[in-house]
Amino acid sequence: MPLTTPSTTALHASATTHTLSYISALTSSALTSSSSPSTNPSTNPSTIPSTLATAGGSHFLPTITSFQLGHVGPVDHARMLQMIENTFDRFVEDGGIELEAVSHRVEAVSEGSAMVSIVWQRREVRWTNVYFFRVMEDGKQGWEGGVFDGEVSLIGIGMETMGRCANDCGRYGI
Repeated sequence: MPLTTPSTTALHASATTHTLSYISALTSSALTSSSSPSTNPSTNPSTIPSTLATAGGSHFLPTITSFQLGHVGPVDHARMLQMIENTFDRFVEDGGIELEAVSHRVEAVSEGSAMVSIVWQRREVRWTNVYFFRVMEDGKQGWEGGVFDGEVSLIGIGMETMGRCANDCGRYGI
């Protein structure tokens, strides 16, 4: 049962607004559906992964704790941007980004934190990422971590074997 108190109502609203902004940043049709070269750097297919990484990365706090397929560790902001960009690079290599958010759920954990799950879909494949939302004492807010197993597994889809993913995980920022 979600924690709902007067003190978590504002947090829930902040986390929901943050989540919707993040989804919008990563699924902007102006960026994700372009297939022909453009003179506008933000819509040129070769720069779309970087543009999306910057937009999505702005939603993360400076240090993130990442949980991926049993591995837990801190990730600095620059590395998180690279991981996001590498994921979108992989999508582009595989024929296009075509990313959408199917659903999301926000649950307050305390007065300063919430867990957010987002069900993503690319083509016929769905996965869920769980993000940890935090409002810091200084008022800054954003993702402070997450569980990215589904996304990490998705990078291996379309490769000859999942064993190849083990070899390519570094390439894709995993």
